[in-house]
Amino acid sequence: MNKNNIDLSIDFCGVKFKNPFLLSSSPVSNSAEMVARSFEAGWSGVVFKTLNSDTTPIIHPSPRMNGYGYGNKRLVGLQNVEMISDRPLKDNLADFLYLKKKYPGHVLISSIMGFSNDEWAYLARVSEDNGADMLELNFSCPHMAVEGAGHHVGQAFETAIGWIELKEEAFAGHCCLDTRLNVSSPPWFGLLVVALVT
Repeated sequence: MNKNNIDLSIDFCGVKFKNPFLLSSSPVSNSAEMVARSFEAGWSGVVFKTLNSDTTPIIHPSPRMNGYGYGNKRLVGLQNVEMISDRPLKDNLADFLYLKKKYPGHVLISSIMGFSNDEWAYLARVSEDNGADMLELNFSCPHMAVEGAGHHVGQAFETAIGWIELKEEAFAGHCCLDTRLNVSSPPWFGLLVVALVT
């Protein structure tokens, strides 16, 4: 069998991907140029770096890596302390339009994190208006110390459910949650998933 004839396509949440390889919402997905390079190399999609609505200044620390000590050992691991995108929203949305025009067969997932109901709804709407195929609701960013943002959302059932409901009103497409091991899994966590898919 010719290796070019192998079908690696998948269906995820009702969205067709050429293959299961996507860039994560991270420093490597922070501009159209970086994402385009991945598409040219064969990646099927991207979870674009988490958008902000420009209402809260995002200032990344420098250096962006934090060393972990343990006991009497000074460095046993590293943590990336970068937060959500520090680029203006209009620039990120222009990148969405460019990527969807140049690579229509690739999936673009907009990762969003708001600091209020209005902001979550606004980010969902502008993501869809500018070509996002799916949304990722960022309920896990460990660096956001603001109450009601990042990992605080993943641990507050009423807040999380409220923002899932707002997404339903503001975005017609499919959606997934971003939760990580740094977010404890309270007993009600499964209800978030049920709320999202029903």
